[in-house]
Amino acid sequence: MVCCRLNTIEDLLHRVAQLNREHAARAQEERRAFNVFSMLRVEDEEVNLHSRFLFEVLNPRGTHGMGTAFLERFLAQVGLADFDVTTATVQREYQSMDIFIANAARQAVILENKINASDQPGQLQRYYKAVRKEGYKDVKVLYLTPYGDAPSADSAGNLDEEILTLVSYADDVRDWLAVCIEVAVPYPTLRETLKQYQWLVEKLTGQAGGRLLMDVKALLKDEESLAAAINIGQAFTEVKIEVQSAFWSRLEEKLAAAGFEIAEHWKYSQQSVEAYYKKGRREYGISFALPELLGQNILAFLIGMSPSGQLYYGFVALEEGQPVKVANHPGFALLGEILKGLDEKWRSGVYMVGLRFLKRPIDFYNFDTPDTLALIDPAKRDAYLDELVEEVTAAIEQFYAACEKDPRLQDEAAW
Repeated sequence: MVCCRLNTIEDLLHRVAQLNREHAARAQEERRAFNVFSMLRVEDEEVNLHSRFLFEVLNPRGTHGMGTAFLERFLAQVGLADFDVTTATVQREYQSMDIFIANAARQAVILENKINASDQPGQLQRYYKAVRKEGYKDVKVLYLTPYGDAPSADSAGNLDEEILTLVSYADDVRDWLAVCIEVAVPYPTLRETLKQYQWLVEKLTGQAGGRLLMDVKALLKDEESLAAAINIGQAFTEVKIEVQSAFWSRLEEKLAAAGFEIAEHWKYSQQSVEAYYKKGRREYGISFALPELLGQNILAFLIGMSPSGQLYYGFVALEEGQPVKVANHPGFALLGEILKGLDEKWRSGVYMVGLRFLKRPIDFYNFDTPDTLALIDPAKRDAYLDELVEEVTAAIEQFYAACEKDPRLQDEAAW
């Protein structure tokens, strides 16, 4: 019986592998790797790529020339079909809101776009109150994330489900783009631009093989194949736990060998890795203290994993040896400016003076990027970790050198 089950599993894996090769060849024929968005921007850059593009497409006065067609379909997709688009205006970065949609009937929609950035304290509640104060009676808040995750309780405040709607790139944006592409069929340049953005969304949310998944689904046509798929899925989860645990453990060893003293803040554990896949996604990683800056121990360094599974690193704000919110000390904002002056890819966080995502994309949730899949090989994993430690060390040295040269930091009392 066990032998028969193993044969079924092996046969299913063989057929899926064959489908994977066929679809990879088809993607090559379609030249999906040629994507203008990927070439010009970091693929997960939410402000200058995703928010900017979404604003342009949603804006009835956008260069697409389609009027309210795209906006109307987006609002219908997220359950706001009763919003009057005939007098709608769309603004970007209105009072710090990513996208703000309003009409003459005093209806308003706040779209907060979160791909990797952390929630700010009271952010959504604050936006909602500000718009209501302006006289808008019907105000909705859309919280857009890769997979429809909920905002932190601190950010949402007392906004209930009548006001706050969770929206995802994986489903809502992808499906909306599919409808927009159909509408844009008579206009080849517009259609192909939307299609390239749709491909990018699918890639970011682990759906780049959408048609492949449909073909794989067709293989699960009987009880035996479905049982085999369940066994494969369970084994895959265990493999992800094993690979990720080995990643953190070996990284800790290499950082210690490089002279960094590992701290307990946000530190990974075997239990946290298991819980990530089986109970719920949480942030954790490895942090270590940094040398004094301006005669003070005010910074630590964190290599962490976001709830979406992507790895980032950056500088943590400290006060009396404990992580503190950046907003609690105005001097941290200046340090953040220095970082962004080195590279615009640095961004701020609640506890982080600056953070950025790794040069080579690792996605421990979907586990589908080539760099992530390669981590199953101990030799490749070790080589990548050596590269990561070198990247981190260079980032620290570059930042400290910039701080030493910056005239704004020469007067310690002033900052």
